[in-house]
Amino acid sequence: MRIFEEYDLDDNFRRFCDTIAEIVVERRSEWRQHAACRGLDVSMFYAERGDHQTYEAAKDVCAQCSVVDECAEHARDNSLRTGIWGGKSAERLRQNRKRCLYCGIPFNAQNGNERICSDECRKASNTASKRAERQRKGLAPSKVAS
Repeated sequence: MRIFEEYDLDDNFRRFCDTIAEIVVERRSEWRQHAACRGLDVSMFYAERGDHQTYEAAKDVCAQCSVVDECAEHARDNSLRTGIWGGKSAERLRQNRKRCLYCGIPFNAQNGNERICSDECRKASNTASKRAERQRKGLAPSKVAS
């Protein structure tokens, strides 16, 4: 893997960077070795629309799996559009991918209703809302406790 070939780096450092990149790529896919679906017929994870029996069978396999979070993360990170990943349809995983209203960073909403990515953004957003409300009312700006 020669990722850093185009950069002006000395050869030893370039080899080091390439080695680190290989390790990262290997570790990212390591979860697949522990997947409960490993070795099964993959067609069960790509059921036809409306085939609830196959869909439920795939979800049952996922329910016994120890790497469902990694699997779902893989589907989200690679924008996979079909299949069952981590016990959920690719469509459901996309629906849970939100953009924080405060900082704009994409995040995975746990219940699908969240709009703020973290407690830090939630506090900052509340402070900004309070400040804007004071300005709308024509009150003097003041420090708002967070």
